[in-house]
Amino acid sequence: MGFDILLLWDRLLGKWETKSGFGIGLILLFFLYFSVLNYFDIESFMIPILKYLVFPLILALLVFIFWVSTTNRFFLKFSNKIYTGVIVVLDDDRDRLVVNKIVGKVINQINKSAEFQDGIQLKLLPSNFCVHESEINRYHNNFYFMYDLIIRVFVESGNYESIEKIIVERFSVTFTRKSPTWKKRILYNTIDLTQDMNLLVGARNWQYLISNSGIDKKKYLANFHNIIIYYVVFYAIYSDRYEDALNILARVFEPNNTIVKISRKEENSVTLELQPFNLAEARLSTILVDLFFDSAIKSYHQKDIPKAISRLEQLEKLVKVHNQKFDLFINMARWNYELGNVDKAVNYTEQAKLIDPKAIQIYLNLGFFAILQNNVTDFCINFKKLFEMRNNPVINWVDVIDFQLKEQEKMPTKLPFFNFSISFIEYIFIDESNKSKFKNTVAEYKENDEYACIFKLGLHVLSQPYLKMETNHHLNKKHSGNKKKRRKR
Repeated sequence: MGFDILLLWDRLLGKWETKSGFGIGLILLFFLYFSVLNYFDIESFMIPILKYLVFPLILALLVFIFWVSTTNRFFLKFSNKIYTGVIVVLDDDRDRLVVNKIVGKVINQINKSAEFQDGIQLKLLPSNFCVHESEINRYHNNFYFMYDLIIRVFVESGNYESIEKIIVERFSVTFTRKSPTWKKRILYNTIDLTQDMNLLVGARNWQYLISNSGIDKKKYLANFHNIIIYYVVFYAIYSDRYEDALNILARVFEPNNTIVKISRKEENSVTLELQPFNLAEARLSTILVDLFFDSAIKSYHQKDIPKAISRLEQLEKLVKVHNQKFDLFINMARWNYELGNVDKAVNYTEQAKLIDPKAIQIYLNLGFFAILQNNVTDFCINFKKLFEMRNNPVINWVDVIDFQLKEQEKMPTKLPFFNFSISFIEYIFIDESNKSKFKNTVAEYKENDEYACIFKLGLHVLSQPYLKMETNHHLNKKHSGNKKKRRKR
């Protein structure tokens, strides 16, 4: 009989996550229950209804609760972490232990990692649980309060060209989204979970050779780790939890993978060795740039300028090459100025100038710095450039005036500069009806030799037709995003 119990126990351990495992657990518990009753002769003190109905039902209920909780079918969530279920779907039960062991190790590693402890909680659900789309949708709809998202890993195995392999065929994710489409714009760019995850998954080698299990096991550990993290990041983005997405993605991003190797051949020919993982990591860098900017801009509007600057400094260190460098430098110039770091504001403007020397933001910033330095000549030069670019739509000029009015209150000695600047902007960039006001402002400089070039510039502006002119300068639409969020000097 002892042998039978051990055999039953082994079967229980191997099948605990399945319904048959629950049944075996009940059989084993009832066997122990009645054995204890007989051994201690307790049954003589119990009425039959307690012995055969009440206590067995209580024991069965306790086993069921223990079973659903240990197999992660049901649990109570007490934190704001992103709870993620992972299901391995296999066509051959022989590989269940191998794949589950790898996935379980990844889950344990992420859950215990100090980097993700505050943001992610992963749980491994039973293998082949909710195989079909209708099943997973029904389960998630019924228990949405537990899992934020559920990731399914579909695995195939067998002999391929006489080589025994385990291959991850595909991934699937289920979560509640606010929009019927998978497209979602963050700031500058639009993400698409289906296309982006196909790129990220396809950039990795998912073949697991049984004969090479030692090396391939390490490869699978790294692959599963990042893919699970990426799915959590996309969920956070679609759920408008951008801060969570940023904090998680920044920790797994590998900037070195964006570097493309270059090989030289004969006759000085150069070949770029572009790999799939280069494209995948480059896509992640694009998403990271958007998330960093979104966090920085929101922090700025929440009056947390140090955090706004910190976010862009983190971006600058982590993603050294990206298409939004100009905006980064312009924002850093503005925010550093607001903290009183004028030298840094000038330096960041110079860095932005290296990228796009003819951008209207450059002339606006340099014109403002000329006010600070009482440099009438530079003031006139830069405001003349602004006039020449009066067709440029990239700046929220009402916001600029609001900024300059506040600065004017702080610096009453700079009133002659601010009067012209504000009146100039109101007339040239906001409304032609402000022409008479601008004309009166210009007249104030007529007898003032110190500001002669301002008077001359004002006359030049008034002599030109108001019709906004096309400029030869190429207007890059990237500078037009979030106009109100970036007030320029």
